[in-house]
Amino acid sequence: MKLDLQRSLIRPIPTKHVQQKNGYDYAAWHYKWARVIYFCPDAEWTVKRETEREDGSWFVVGTLTIDGVSRDGVGYEGPSNHDSGGSDVGVKAATSDALSRACTMHGIGLELYGTDTSAFQKPRNGEKSDDKEGE
Repeated sequence: MKLDLQRSLIRPIPTKHVQQKNGYDYAAWHYKWARVIYFCPDAEWTVKRETEREDGSWFVVGTLTIDGVSRDGVGYEGPSNHDSGGSDVGVKAATSDALSRACTMHGIGLELYGTDTSAFQKPRNGEKSDDKEGE
């Protein structure tokens, strides 16, 4: 993956796009996906496996490929009160969870897990700075 693309993806998520759930910071899957397609419109998301368990929970594995680099994400949605007879709420939630995690594996939102990404933002000796924001 090109270094300038990697730096664009790993750039910290603006505070206005950070939400909280159960006391933890997170960025919505659609914000992460918007960043991916902004910086790499040829990125590909492929669902490799969808499994509905007997209890109504869903397990999804998908692969996000950005600039030739593929990383997997795993999503889970527990059993809920929605109608399991034909409802796709569970699989949708597990799929978006898998996509979000694959985005994180590419560096998007790592700072939300306590990782200091500032060192990755600085140009190395002799490199030009890339100020492309895309936010």
